[in-house]
Amino acid sequence: MGDSMCPRCGRFCTSEPTDMFDVTVTPGTRHYTLLNTNEPPDDSDIAFIHSTISKSSARIASIDNQITKLRETVKQLEDERVSLVSFRTRNQQILSPFRRIPSEVLGEIFSWTLPSMGDALSVDTFNITRSPWLLTHVSSRWRAVSLSIPSLWSRIIIDYSEDIIEDEEDEDILSGPTNYPLNLAKTLVQRAQKLKIHFYGCLGTESSRQIQMLEFLLQHSSRWEELSLGITLTLLPLVAAFRGQFSSLQRLWIQWEDGLSALEPIVPSIDCFQSASSLLDFGFQHYIPLPVPIQQLTRYHAEGFWEEQMGVLKLALNLREVRIDIAPEEIPLPFSDEIVDLPQLRRLYVTYAGALYNLKASSLEGLGLDVAQHTRLDILPVESFIARSACPLRRLSLTGYPNALSTRELLQRFPFITELVLAIDEPDARHQIDCFMSLIISPGPGRSMIAPQLQCMVFACEDDSDIDYELCLTMLQSRCREAQCSLKTVALFTERTGPNSATFEGLQALRRDGLDLLLVKGAAARQEVKYWYYATSWN
Repeated sequence: MGDSMCPRCGRFCTSEPTDMFDVTVTPGTRHYTLLNTNEPPDDSDIAFIHSTISKSSARIASIDNQITKLRETVKQLEDERVSLVSFRTRNQQILSPFRRIPSEVLGEIFSWTLPSMGDALSVDTFNITRSPWLLTHVSSRWRAVSLSIPSLWSRIIIDYSEDIIEDEEDEDILSGPTNYPLNLAKTLVQRAQKLKIHFYGCLGTESSRQIQMLEFLLQHSSRWEELSLGITLTLLPLVAAFRGQFSSLQRLWIQWEDGLSALEPIVPSIDCFQSASSLLDFGFQHYIPLPVPIQQLTRYHAEGFWEEQMGVLKLALNLREVRIDIAPEEIPLPFSDEIVDLPQLRRLYVTYAGALYNLKASSLEGLGLDVAQHTRLDILPVESFIARSACPLRRLSLTGYPNALSTRELLQRFPFITELVLAIDEPDARHQIDCFMSLIISPGPGRSMIAPQLQCMVFACEDDSDIDYELCLTMLQSRCREAQCSLKTVALFTERTGPNSATFEGLQALRRDGLDLLLVKGAAARQEVKYWYYATSWN
């Protein structure tokens, strides 16, 4: 039997008999009385009631049968709809513009999916659902494109120090492996051309795993383009044996793991990088007897004693960027009238301003200084350095605890500074930045504004630090209203808390009025701010 729409009631009905069962009972009848009272039925009533129940049951059964058929029909329609929606979607995908994206553009998009170095180093366990591995499981085309781009597979991060965790009693415990399995490291090497290796050994982790992995990677050392190496005495002979096989290496960072810098007398010289003919960027943590082709370097980042730093700088005449962390136990530096001339240097950062007494940089454009807590920056070495260098300095970066009064004095004394960067990583340092912003609020029409030449201001808050964003907004609004103000660009980097909604809207209003405003929050902020004070961006 078929189904049809009832022309009388408009309902979906079957062609089976569907006589309506009348459930109305006329008042005043015997049936009505029995339904509406507790009066017991007579013998003559019982046969009638049984007949009524029987007819009701038959009608209920008929209705149940119709409902079952209707449900089956609805299920069929629902299944058909799901199939049709899927079919329609698949046809719509044929017309998707994404299909027409050239492989070169798709590859560029893929490159932006790679995790930052900070994110990659913060991951506790290897995860194959992250990029670039995930890209090979979406579609055959995605897989083909991702496999055709060697740069997606060039970075290998192996951090055995992450195998050590601390329990509640502060005792070191070895956890399970957290790095690439060897077979996947082999896959990366196979898919890549140049390699960017980040390998951090650890004395407290099983040495056989580390040796096996490093031995494999060293077999491809001629393809290394970048190397960030945390080395132990156990691993040192492996690296030293590959002398002369780092011809492609452009960037190198070396650090001793497990506090080995204190054992310098027993640490042999690592001379395997001396013939790295492509090396341009070199840095180390603590002094390491590590000969490299210094004359060709364009970037240098070192942590250690000033005497060793000076020895390197004397030979590195092609340096464009330098970051020097002077050993705290050496401060203040002993007096020396020796001057090291760095004619090509564009950007310089030192953790102790006194080092500037021994430097000259006639091409310097950016100067970064670290300011210790509860101290005012010593301006005399800065003034001496600038006068000696006669450089086109325009950017000043102050990190740590930038004193508000010293910062104001520097800007007033050196009006050619047009870019100012203030970066903090401790909550206590907030007071000085807030104080500085209060100092440079425009006093109003007819009164001189402090540092009207500033074209760019950057405020960076790393870790748990922050600033008064409402005060920052007030300061920016007051300066932007003044005709003498040169401000064009403002950047706010914060890892923890950013401005509230009202302050954010006020900042957005300044952006709409023409201010080039950059707001970065979270893990990306740390990577962004490193650019401004010349820290290593890939370690």
